[in-house]
Amino acid sequence: MSEAGPPTRSDRVADLVEQYELREAVGGLRGVVDSGLASTAFLLVYLLDGRRLVPAIAAALLTTVAVLVVRLVRHEPVRQALTGVLVVAVSATIAVVTGRAANFYVVGIGVQIAYGVAYLVSLAVGWPLLGVLIGPLLGEGFRWRSVPARRRAYVWASWIWFCVFAIRVAIQVPLYLHDHVVSLGISTLLLGWPLFALAALLSWLVLRRVPPVLADPEPETTDGSDESDEAAA
Repeated sequence: MSEAGPPTRSDRVADLVEQYELREAVGGLRGVVDSGLASTAFLLVYLLDGRRLVPAIAAALLTTVAVLVVRLVRHEPVRQALTGVLVVAVSATIAVVTGRAANFYVVGIGVQIAYGVAYLVSLAVGWPLLGVLIGPLLGEGFRWRSVPARRRAYVWASWIWFCVFAIRVAIQVPLYLHDHVVSLGISTLLLGWPLFALAALLSWLVLRRVPPVLADPEPETTDGSDESDEAAA
């Protein structure tokens, strides 16, 4: 009974890439869920407390701070939690200054628009944004642009993420303009982590079909024994 040989370099690379992309998707999803907690707290308190703005904002701020504290206690990365605190603080300030509850969501909508435009522009100029962002992290740099199959994979994956942001903007902007605060809050939750998880899964499935374009391995050096053998012969 023959045994399978040791995994090749390409097999090991493929496994590492799949693990990396899945891990990034899960980590990103956790960040989206964390940010969604603030929106959930805002919406619940806003509904249960007579649609008063200040208590709802206080609940959102306390939620983001609590998430940050939990991350610190568990010695987990806090970058996303800190970003969440900053975004909620800016959103809360805008909402309080303007006295308009819908403005609690305006920063998030602006971020969605910015991402959507960035993905669309990157696709138009032939530099799909997902490849620009994760190509260097995967060790392939921008060599993927010279391999049609890998480049197409990044194009399709970038279109997936563009659609995510386009869907969010198409639904949330009209709700924001018409001051439908409750519907805006519900849409933010429904279009948050569920849509993110779906896009992460689809883009991972697209990219894993074409392995990264890594640099050619350096040729193995000999210890000079072959040359000495030839000389002796």
